[in-house]
Amino acid sequence: MRYAFLAGAALLSGCAGMSESQCQLADWETVGFEDGVAGRSGAAIGEYRRDCAKAGVVPDRQAYETGRQAGLAEYCRPANGYRLGDRGAGYAGVCGGHDEYAFLDAYRAGRVLYELRLNVNRHVAALDRLHGDIDDQKLRIAEIEKKLIAPETTTEERITLLVDLKQASELVGELEGAVFTEQQALAEAQARLNDAERASAQAAW
Repeated sequence: MRYAFLAGAALLSGCAGMSESQCQLADWETVGFEDGVAGRSGAAIGEYRRDCAKAGVVPDRQAYETGRQAGLAEYCRPANGYRLGDRGAGYAGVCGGHDEYAFLDAYRAGRVLYELRLNVNRHVAALDRLHGDIDDQKLRIAEIEKKLIAPETTTEERITLLVDLKQASELVGELEGAVFTEQQALAEAQARLNDAERASAQAAW
């Protein structure tokens, strides 16, 4: 499928716009080249046309497209596709006619690494949350134990506190079990990432 990776395409197809003075001084081939290198679609010239109408300037579409195609020749190199995928950047489907299949193969390889790193980071974040929850419960247990031995605590209050202590202790046990499970998942995710990075290092993008 040609355009399997369109995430973020709307951002790529946009442009920063042009002021009236920029319109009057624009080298449209250079503008097109810069847009091509950035992976923007040809629709960008429509925005320039609207911006430049205020200055009475009509963009040179032919010069723009000549420049954009030259820029796309740089953008659509497999090595750049790999870098884009590895950063999690979107692709706006602009490489037709520029060996798009090779570009997409490299993009996919980079994207795999990006997704694997995200997965590792999700497990790390989950572990951080679990450890934080355990610390919170241990603080709660310490407070309950302090109240249990306080001379002013009534018998009825101690009964309630003992129930709370049991619940907090059980929760700590559950959280520690979740930590163990998450640590295993993190180790597996890290191993998959390490394997993919080794394979990627051997690829000639």
